[in-house]
Amino acid sequence: MTDYQKENDKILAEYKSEAAKNHEEFIADGLMFCGKVVDKGGYWERIRGNESELYDKMSPKILLLTKDFPDDGGTEDIRIENFRINGKVEPETSGRRFHQNVMAHVWGLTHYMPDKGRCPKWSDEDFPWSWDDAREFYETNPIVRINMKKVPGKSSIDDKTLIGYMYNEKYRPILIKQIKLFNPDIIVCYSGAIFDFVINPANGIIKDVNKTSGWAYYSPIHKKIIINSYHPSYFGIKEETFYTDMMNSYENILREHQGLANAWFHNKKDKIGCKTLLQ
Repeated sequence: MTDYQKENDKILAEYKSEAAKNHEEFIADGLMFCGKVVDKGGYWERIRGNESELYDKMSPKILLLTKDFPDDGGTEDIRIENFRINGKVEPETSGRRFHQNVMAHVWGLTHYMPDKGRCPKWSDEDFPWSWDDAREFYETNPIVRINMKKVPGKSSIDDKTLIGYMYNEKYRPILIKQIKLFNPDIIVCYSGAIFDFVINPANGIIKDVNKTSGWAYYSPIHKKIIINSYHPSYFGIKEETFYTDMMNSYENILREHQGLANAWFHNKKDKIGCKTLLQ
């Protein structure tokens, strides 16, 4: 079994070293910690657990590619991230748009029902789910989140700056190595520029996808699904529409490639979701 955290820490050390040469700060990322979520002085944080072992069993493996992390002066590692409201004695799910969109997308992508040929609907009478369900699932399952710019930024970043970091001669090979380490089944690109980076044949990640106007794309060579998405904080689309459009495109691919759906979800007909599969 691959020790994903150990290998990822080596990759992060390379990026951190290059950032230091440019007198830039650095925020770690990768496979989210799957230990307990603990209250540290009013701030909820995940701690390391057996996430490498869980990721090895995860089906499908999910990679979220985001832009960067706003510099709040305190975060050094987004792998501690959870979607709880800080300062609360009992867990309370965050209502921030970024958090809710990410939670919903991860929930939907990992809860496809092969016997029904669909994911859970936004409001689903047959398979009801809540924000607390989605948050708990996100906290306890081995999801990978990588920032394509690991140098902290502001509240937003333009594509020119993001592309400059992704294609930086020092950072680019490190990013590619990190993405390949996790070898995900599904890559969610939360930016068109990130999607273009992933499908650029010169980067050697996905070599057989041509961009059109769709949300989800299938790579026959790599047997992966790549999603070209808006940023999770984008206000130009309703959250329900955001979720539904992404899931519809994803479902179409899985219905077309039933063998792929069966391989990823064959143990989930009766016990839907990765959490029950891994316990």
